[in-house]
Amino acid sequence: MIHLIQTEWMKWKRLRLIPFVVLVSFFPLLLNTFAMKLSKREPDIEWYYFTVFNQYSFLFPAVLMVFAGFLFYQEYKNRTVMNWLSYPYSARQMILAKMYCIAISIFALSLLNHFGLLLFMQILFSEEASLSLLANRLLSSVVFTLISLAAVPAVATFMIWTKNILMVSFAALGSMFATTLMIGADFSIINPFAFAYRVSIWIFEPSFSYENPMLYVVGSFILLTYIAVSFFVLHLFSKKPQWLMG
Repeated sequence: MIHLIQTEWMKWKRLRLIPFVVLVSFFPLLLNTFAMKLSKREPDIEWYYFTVFNQYSFLFPAVLMVFAGFLFYQEYKNRTVMNWLSYPYSARQMILAKMYCIAISIFALSLLNHFGLLLFMQILFSEEASLSLLANRLLSSVVFTLISLAAVPAVATFMIWTKNILMVSFAALGSMFATTLMIGADFSIINPFAFAYRVSIWIFEPSFSYENPMLYVVGSFILLTYIAVSFFVLHLFSKKPQWLMG
């Protein structure tokens, strides 16, 4: 498995998408920092963090889905998926290695974004940005990212099923808009990204999260169900070469 992961990362060096994804992910931080410096309103550390965190939470689903979908799509575009049957590894191991690399990379990118946000908070609001406040905001960001990563198996399943990057891209945009519309409602527990937002925001602003504790339980169950179903379907794909190859 380690060899598969190393091979996967080696293949990514040739992809032009990587720098683009990194750049796009920093848009909320850079644009809001620039806008705040130009604004005449009094700078406020809570407003600054909340605005960047909100916009990043809406953009992150699209970044994750397009990134994950594109990396699986490359296997079909280059027809390298046909070689999976000749490798001394199972198709299941190949899929898991790719998902592992995607999850680690997205998590690292998210941390890089949030560390950048904390750094800007320290620079712009040095007197207000206490260590406890920064640690609290970092915890919120990590929780949001970890829960959101549960979508990776679902994206892999959808990409292998459709084998169409355009459909994955439209699904990513749809997910972003759905998150925007559902984020304030209790039924947002059915949306992994909206649920991740509501759980993570409880850490620094409980009034914006769910009032009913049972919603956390039900939302967690729904999230685990998504993961279980996705892995089950991926297992079926790995056992049926004709489904995997299309």
